Amino acid sequence: MSASDSGSSAEGRGFGDVVGLQDAKRLAQILKQSATIHESRLGVFVQRVSIADLKRLRSGNMGPGALDEDPLKKALSPQSINRTFRDCANELSANLNAGPAEDAVNSSIDMIIEQLGDDTSRNGQRQLTAAQTHGAVFVAWQQTRSTVPGAGYRAPQLVGICTTYLFVPSSRFDLDSRAFRKPAQYQKLHPFFRGESNGITYPGEFKKAYIYIDVLCSKQPGVGQLLLQNVYRSALQRKVKGVLALAFTKTAKARPKSQSSFERQGFQTLVNNVDYDSQQYGNIMLKRTYPVILTGVDEQVAEICVRTGFTKKTANTLVTRCQK
Repeated sequence: MSASDSGSSAEGRGFGDVVGLQDAKRLAQILKQSATIHESRLGVFVQRVSIADLKRLRSGNMGPGALDEDPLKKALSPQSINRTFRDCANELSANLNAGPAEDAVNSSIDMIIEQLGDDTSRNGQRQLTAAQTHGAVFVAWQQTRSTVPGAGYRAPQLVGICTTYLFVPSSRFDLDSRAFRKPAQYQKLHPFFRGESNGITYPGEFKKAYIYIDVLCSKQPGVGQLLLQNVYRSALQRKVKGVLALAFTKTAKARPKSQSSFERQGFQTLVNNVDYDSQQYGNIMLKRTYPVILTGVDEQVAEICVRTGFTKKTANTLVTRCQK
């Protein structure tokens, strides 16, 4: 008896045939599996540190019984961040005529913590919870094997970092009206500050919010892509409407070096050739969470892990065959 006669399929449909199915939960699993495979290739794992935890770690207020030797606290200290990501300070420094390059990563961490203070308590009135700000730091750790026989693995080292926050019109992120030399560019961002859908019909459970990537820095190839995958997966889990970021360049109308990295992960240009009053330039990039964008997923892995169901009833339902 043929598959069509029995109402079942021996294989289901493969990844190339199912990318248009909007089963957000299953698609998020595909992204997670792809990121996990990517991590194993690089020998890297990514950790999301919430802004509430980040604030405690940076303030030293770890609570009773906290260990002074906490490796995460050490790694995220201002001194450690400055040493680890010193090259990023040069790359992200906006003013070419400035003296020592601004510590861009530490500055970004400080800015999201300060913005949290404004957004969670304004004039003594509580506005947002820390979770509602979507503030976080994503850190990429690499652990390598020791060259000493029998010594196992070395302690994990930071090789990448990404700071995120709710997309808000704040001067701290150069996103207020005064930051833009061209008012029309700021006006194009207005609907995204309000969390509007902008012509896309989102399912009702999606929040009126977008996540903004303030700083992205990696010390080795592939880590930046991995961090972008994890931020997008986090945005799906939190049901915000998308992720925005600035592909930065020091030269007006020049193509940003990071543009290709964003495009490889499915980001599209929302505002081209942004002209900031602070002598920054670049393109503001956007990746929506609906429809789910699978650009950047390893299709060879997805073909192994993902099929549609095997019966008529499940023919348009995604089935994952790899560990969740």
